Amino acid sequence: MAIHKGAGELNQRITFQRQVVTVDDIGNRLNVWSYYFTCWASVSTSKLSTTEEKNEAAQTLEQERLDFTVRYCSQTNEIRSTEYRIIFKERIYNIDSVDNADFKKQMLKFSAYLERR
Repeated sequence: MAIHKGAGELNQRITFQRQVVTVDDIGNRLNVWSYYFTCWASVSTSKLSTTEEKNEAAQTLEQERLDFTVRYCSQTNEIRSTEYRIIFKERIYNIDSVDNADFKKQMLKFSAYLERR
């Protein structure tokens, strides 16, 4: 599936954060999120399922999922779903997949879901 976006369609600012391990004053290792990269993106509703069952509460909750399409560059090429997340409109989205558009090095699409707090 090819992804083609014109420059005018990349009209939303998003920020990528990277999870890093730090050590506090007494030697405890902590996972923290740090700023990685900000860029323009096209944002759309994901075609993936928007409902998720929560077994512990025996209920079905709607899960907001978005696709973020950005230009390929050295910074976006480094992003992996297990170590990065997206901040969009002050909300946190966990990345679950990265589509590199048939390896053409033009655009990348990140599918992500809203983190529940």
